Amino acid sequence: MTSGLWLGKISPKTENMISALIGFVFLIAMTAGIAIVAAFLLDLVARRMGLVLRSLIAGFIGGVLLMALPLAMFLTIEGEGISFLSILPMLVAGLFLMLFVGFPAAYFFGRRRQQVCGAPITPETFE
Repeated sequence: MTSGLWLGKISPKTENMISALIGFVFLIAMTAGIAIVAAFLLDLVARRMGLVLRSLIAGFIGGVLLMALPLAMFLTIEGEGISFLSILPMLVAGLFLMLFVGFPAAYFFGRRRQQVCGAPITPETFE
Protein backbone atom coordinates (compact mmCIF):
# COMPACT_ATOMS: atom_id res chain seq x y z
CA MET A 1 0.00 0.00 0.00
CA THR A 2 1.17 3.48 -0.81
CA SER A 3 0.05 6.72 0.67
CA GLY A 4 -1.71 8.87 -1.89
CA LEU A 5 -1.69 12.61 -1.59
CA TRP A 6 -5.44 12.99 -1.29
CA LEU A 7 -6.80 9.45 -1.31
CA GLY A 8 -5.15 8.05 1.79
CA LYS A 9 -3.79 4.52 1.53
CA ILE A 10 -4.34 2.99 -1.90
CA SER A 11 -2.77 0.10 -3.75
CA PRO A 12 -0.38 0.65 -6.67
CA LYS A 13 -2.91 -0.95 -9.04
CA THR A 14 -5.58 1.55 -8.02
CA GLU A 15 -3.08 4.37 -8.30
CA ASN A 16 -2.24 3.28 -11.86
CA MET A 17 -5.93 3.10 -12.78
CA ILE A 18 -6.52 6.60 -11.43
CA SER A 19 -3.52 7.92 -13.35
CA ALA A 20 -4.77 6.30 -16.55
CA LEU A 21 -8.25 7.75 -16.03
CA ILE A 22 -6.84 11.23 -15.45
CA GLY A 23 -4.72 10.88 -18.60
CA PHE A 24 -7.70 9.73 -20.64
CA VAL A 25 -9.86 12.64 -19.42
CA PHE A 26 -6.99 15.02 -20.22
CA LEU A 27 -6.68 13.58 -23.75
CA ILE A 28 -10.40 14.00 -24.37
CA ALA A 29 -10.40 17.54 -22.97
CA MET A 30 -7.37 18.56 -25.04
CA THR A 31 -8.90 17.15 -28.22
CA ALA A 32 -12.15 19.01 -27.61
CA GLY A 33 -10.30 22.21 -26.71
CA ILE A 34 -8.11 22.17 -29.81
CA ALA A 35 -11.14 21.40 -32.00
CA ILE A 36 -13.12 24.29 -30.47
CA VAL A 37 -10.24 26.72 -30.99
CA ALA A 38 -9.84 25.53 -34.58
CA ALA A 39 -13.61 25.88 -35.13
CA PHE A 40 -13.49 29.42 -33.77
CA LEU A 41 -10.59 30.36 -36.03
CA LEU A 42 -12.25 28.77 -39.05
CA ASP A 43 -15.44 30.65 -38.20
CA LEU A 44 -13.50 33.90 -38.28
CA VAL A 45 -11.48 33.14 -41.41
CA ALA A 46 -13.73 30.95 -43.56
CA ARG A 47 -17.28 31.88 -42.60
CA ARG A 48 -18.60 31.03 -46.08
CA MET A 49 -17.81 27.36 -45.64
CA GLY A 50 -20.61 25.25 -44.29
CA LEU A 51 -20.84 24.46 -40.60
CA VAL A 52 -20.37 20.73 -41.09
CA LEU A 53 -17.26 21.17 -43.25
CA ARG A 54 -15.73 23.64 -40.77
CA SER A 55 -16.51 21.22 -37.93
CA LEU A 56 -14.95 18.29 -39.80
CA ILE A 57 -11.79 20.28 -40.48
CA ALA A 58 -11.62 21.43 -36.85
CA GLY A 59 -12.19 17.87 -35.61
CA PHE A 60 -9.46 16.63 -37.92
CA ILE A 61 -7.06 19.24 -36.56
CA GLY A 62 -7.97 18.32 -32.99
CA GLY A 63 -7.60 14.59 -33.51
CA VAL A 64 -4.47 14.62 -35.63
CA LEU A 65 -2.59 17.28 -33.72
CA LEU A 66 -2.64 15.27 -30.49
CA MET A 67 -1.55 12.06 -32.19
CA ALA A 68 1.20 13.72 -34.25
CA LEU A 69 3.69 13.96 -31.37
CA PRO A 70 3.46 10.31 -30.25
CA LEU A 71 3.54 9.20 -33.87
CA ALA A 72 6.62 11.32 -34.60
CA MET A 73 8.38 9.99 -31.50
CA PHE A 74 7.52 6.42 -32.43
CA LEU A 75 8.82 6.88 -35.97
CA THR A 76 12.00 8.49 -34.68
CA ILE A 77 12.71 5.75 -32.13
CA GLU A 78 11.89 2.80 -34.37
CA GLY A 79 13.86 4.03 -37.37
CA GLU A 80 13.67 2.24 -40.70
CA GLY A 81 12.42 -1.14 -39.53
CA ILE A 82 8.85 0.05 -39.07
CA SER A 83 5.76 -1.50 -40.57
CA PHE A 84 2.36 -0.01 -41.23
CA LEU A 85 0.75 -2.34 -38.70
CA SER A 86 2.84 -0.88 -35.88
CA ILE A 87 1.55 2.68 -36.48
CA LEU A 88 -2.01 1.66 -37.34
CA PRO A 89 -3.29 1.87 -33.72
CA MET A 90 -2.16 5.49 -33.44
CA LEU A 91 -3.82 6.38 -36.73
CA VAL A 92 -7.05 4.68 -35.64
CA ALA A 93 -6.90 6.47 -32.27
CA GLY A 94 -6.52 9.80 -34.08
CA LEU A 95 -9.49 8.95 -36.28
CA PHE A 96 -11.65 8.04 -33.29
CA LEU A 97 -10.63 11.21 -31.49
CA MET A 98 -11.56 13.19 -34.58
CA LEU A 99 -14.95 11.54 -35.11
CA PHE A 100 -16.18 11.06 -31.57
CA VAL A 101 -14.63 13.99 -29.71
CA GLY A 102 -13.34 16.71 -32.04
CA PHE A 103 -16.20 16.84 -34.54
CA PRO A 104 -19.07 16.96 -32.00
CA ALA A 105 -17.29 19.59 -29.89
CA ALA A 106 -16.59 21.77 -32.92
CA TYR A 107 -20.07 21.24 -34.36
CA PHE A 108 -21.92 22.19 -31.18
CA PHE A 109 -19.62 25.16 -30.66
CA GLY A 110 -20.15 26.31 -34.25
CA ARG A 111 -23.90 25.83 -34.05
CA ARG A 112 -24.09 27.81 -30.82
CA ARG A 113 -21.89 30.55 -32.28
CA GLN A 114 -24.10 30.67 -35.38
CA GLN A 115 -27.18 31.15 -33.21
CA VAL A 116 -25.55 33.97 -31.28
CA CYS A 117 -23.82 35.76 -34.18
CA GLY A 118 -26.36 35.03 -36.88
CA ALA A 119 -25.96 33.39 -40.25
CA PRO A 120 -23.08 34.46 -42.48
CA ILE A 121 -23.78 37.32 -44.88
CA THR A 122 -23.49 36.24 -48.48
CA PRO A 123 -22.64 38.56 -51.36
CA GLU A 124 -26.06 37.89 -52.91
CA THR A 125 -27.67 39.75 -50.01
CA PHE A 126 -26.33 43.07 -51.22
CA GLU A 127 -27.17 42.62 -54.90
